[in-house]
Amino acid sequence: KYHFEARSGFSVKKLDYTLENNVPGLGPLPSVYSESRQDSWLNNISFNYNMVHDFTVEASLDADYLDVETTDTVSKTGYDENRNIFSLFLALRKGFADRLNLNLMIRQDWIDFSIVPVTPYFGFDLRLIRDKDLIFKGNIARNYHYPSLNDLYWQPGGNPGLKPEQGYSYELGIEYTLNQEKHSFSTELTVFRSEIDDWIIWIPSYRGYWEPNNIKRVLSQGMEFNIDLQGMFGKVGYRVAGSYAYTSSVNYGDPLTWGDESYGKQLVYIPLHSGNLMLNLSYRGFYATYQHNSYSERF
Repeated sequence: KYHFEARSGFSVKKLDYTLENNVPGLGPLPSVYSESRQDSWLNNISFNYNMVHDFTVEASLDADYLDVETTDTVSKTGYDENRNIFSLFLALRKGFADRLNLNLMIRQDWIDFSIVPVTPYFGFDLRLIRDKDLIFKGNIARNYHYPSLNDLYWQPGGNPGLKPEQGYSYELGIEYTLNQEKHSFSTELTVFRSEIDDWIIWIPSYRGYWEPNNIKRVLSQGMEFNIDLQGMFGKVGYRVAGSYAYTSSVNYGDPLTWGDESYGKQLVYIPLHSGNLMLNLSYRGFYATYQHNSYSERF
């Protein structure tokens, strides 16, 4: 009835970034020579208990230590910073007669021993027709994202003045699955809306490298559609899968900061339309796959 798990991991990441400019009469000269190292020690303890009447309780505790050191030998700048992150997570899940499932989750974080706002989540899924996999589902959640050490201090480009992202997200969707002998079909349609304050965005600067900034308010909304068909014809297996997304992410920040041209417009690098198609055939352990991705214009 219960499951206990403990995990611990350590990772090291090293990254060098260089940028040279060709100066007439002098040749190529380095304008950026940045060396970075990040050490991460990640720890998690989780507990899951299945009670009677389709009632499940899940709890977990994360304790992470991050240390990042970056130096730019050209500008003589750099930093050596570390961060302690503690996260407590609690989830309650309850099922009702194989028709309705409710899911309540709460997360509380501490960053360098300072408490951050709690982030709750509530979701549901409802079987609309008994004995049919036609599911109506939805959720509402609060979002809070603290800037990473790289967001704040990365050399070159880090912004120590960044504010945390925070806001609310909403989703509604419907899902249908059909299984018949050697074939299966599934499809899903989801609509979503997120209202985020102080959205963190990395964009190129006039100095030739990328920098993060906050956008005071971003409204992101749209829909996603997925379809999947797979099965067997004798010894030949097949799968056809496709997806389409309409994502409107609009900048409603301060026009004096971002300029009148970007206010009320789609965020850079986020396509309004995107989709992909995947075809797969398999036979006796051999397979062939074709995938196509398509995006509308990005700014």
